[in-house]
Amino acid sequence: MKRQLLGLAIVAATVSLVAATGATARPRATTAGSAVLYTTPFVYKGYSWSLTVTDGGASGADTLTLSATKRAGKALQTHSYSFSTGVSFTVTGKLASAKLTGSLGPFGTLKALFKATGPLKKAGAPPGCTGPSSTGRAGTLSGFALTADTTFFKKVAKSVIHATLSVPGAGQLSCGGGTTGVPTKPPGGVSLLVTQTGAETLLASISKAATGAVTESVIVTEDKTKTAPASINHMISSPAPGSAFTVAADLTSAHATGAGPFLSGALDFAGAAQGTTAFGQITGDFTAKFDSIGPRSPSGTAILAKS
Repeated sequence: MKRQLLGLAIVAATVSLVAATGATARPRATTAGSAVLYTTPFVYKGYSWSLTVTDGGASGADTLTLSATKRAGKALQTHSYSFSTGVSFTVTGKLASAKLTGSLGPFGTLKALFKATGPLKKAGAPPGCTGPSSTGRAGTLSGFALTADTTFFKKVAKSVIHATLSVPGAGQLSCGGGTTGVPTKPPGGVSLLVTQTGAETLLASISKAATGAVTESVIVTEDKTKTAPASINHMISSPAPGSAFTVAADLTSAHATGAGPFLSGALDFAGAAQGTTAFGQITGDFTAKFDSIGPRSPSGTAILAKS
């Protein structure tokens, strides 16, 4: 049981780190001739929204990802909706136009059109990435609408969005640094990790670096059997002062308080240590205040580990 929990905790830490830094878990292979459309951010309900659509070509299905981000100081709250079925993306001419259609069940019907407004241009890899250059055209996407939920965001719609339609060259696109995209943690830090599974998966991570800097994050992945054809993730991440996370030298106890506008309350950990790792339980009212799905509070079994 403890070994299984340790494995889940490592996964939680990796996913939390990837989500908080925006890094990709590994380099992505791109295929020459597969078009990608991405929009410039637009604002709706206090969030910055972006849309990415990929033409799967003969090798795979077309995909769509809609993501929303809200910042409050250095705290971050994001919500993402990904579709790998039900989406059709057709490009015509030399990236002159494209049609995005789809039937997404409770998320609505897609019917948006891209029209190029600029000439074909070559460009390097996206900022923060290394890899093949691409050929693209600037333009506008009109008629986009998608029902994100029925409670908070409801229908996300924009009559005209500035967008770019491009075709990347063949090769490896690496983003986020290194070959994995996940920065390594220097020794001397400590992390408290909680993994809860059930109707949804909740991953909570509170970590303190050797420098004393604290990062708190909570990720919720909704049950895909209930959200099909979408895969939906929600994430809150916030830096915190060193005093927000205190750990006993022998790892038998720890205390954390929520930081920033999206995290509140406090939690306590109590457990038994085995070397640099302790297994135990958390109690308290530590709460992640998600706008779209409401508050979530981690509880139950946890692991406290030194790096």
